[in-house]
Amino acid sequence: MYKGDFAQSLNAYLNALKIFEQLNEEISIAKLEGNIGQVLLQLQDYEKAKYYFIHSLHIKQKLKDKRGINNALMNLGSLYYFLYKM
Repeated sequence: MYKGDFAQSLNAYLNALKIFEQLNEEISIAKLEGNIGQVLLQLQDYEKAKYYFIHSLHIKQKLKDKRGINNALMNLGSLYYFLYKM
């Protein structure tokens, strides 16, 4: 991630996501979507963050990636923490 420049990070991740979607690289897509969700969380765009976290979780569940599932659930937990902290 570009330090402190969330817009630039988001743009780079979205560009990479397009490439991996064309290649149908599901594990890379899932990882990128988690990263995109983290950036959106920092930008306080909670609905979009939720979308990316949930989509990432679904891919990781499909692939039976236990560590990835754990990470995706932790991302969702962070999201809900921010939402209900407010």
